[in-house]
Amino acid sequence: MNLIYALVAFLLALLLVLVGITRVGSWLIERRNPAIGSFAEIDGARLHYVHVPAPENPDLPPIVFIHGASANLRDQMIPLRPLLEGRAELLFLDRPGHGWSGRGPGNNGTPAGQAASIAALMDHLGISDAIIVGHSFGGAVTAAFGLEQADRTRGLLFIAAATHPWPGGKTSWYYKLTTVPVLGRLFSETLANPAGSLRIVAAATCVFAPNPVPEAYLDDASISLVLRPRAFRANAVNVEGLYRHALAAAPRYRETTAPTIVISGD
Repeated sequence: MNLIYALVAFLLALLLVLVGITRVGSWLIERRNPAIGSFAEIDGARLHYVHVPAPENPDLPPIVFIHGASANLRDQMIPLRPLLEGRAELLFLDRPGHGWSGRGPGNNGTPAGQAASIAALMDHLGISDAIIVGHSFGGAVTAAFGLEQADRTRGLLFIAAATHPWPGGKTSWYYKLTTVPVLGRLFSETLANPAGSLRIVAAATCVFAPNPVPEAYLDDASISLVLRPRAFRANAVNVEGLYRHALAAAPRYRETTAPTIVISGD
């Protein structure tokens, strides 16, 4: 019996240590990657965004950028803002639950719900319509925007977008685990941060392969923000639900009326 008590005490102590490591790690991540934009309360969610006003005589319509899984607004803003600033009004945002944006109540865990929140943020900023640019998971949100917010859509640009069902529908095991009630929360509050910190370079290498990871990408794009427990859970819910969403959404894509460009590769 004493051995059982000792084992239970050891496990509890280990959990407390891992919780402490996660809390300190999350604090350090936020300290090193502060918010760089503005905030707006949109349907109960506090959304973080960077709004670049239109120049006096823009030669392009407004452009809204929707980032992918595990990312935040910096992922697209760093390479694309210098190319487009002074030519158009630009909006970069952290999707609900990502970066510095709160998840909020309601339907913000789905691509359609996030598209509605983005449309509401556009209303808040006085952007009547725009070209919508979606990368990776952001492509699913962009497709939903084109369907549900057709009157707000000047055009759609998909960059390596996750929009259609893929064979088998599998995702990484840690996404599925994180969505399991109780156990998933325990995982995100204890192991996800330290384990993710050890694996983040390898994960980025896999994402960019066969090309090299751009120099200083992980730091410049603040990718470690996803390793905070709330962001990790929000990201996992998004990714784990993507296959089901794509199954239902893909047959409707033929209803899209906006001019569309798809950029993809092997």
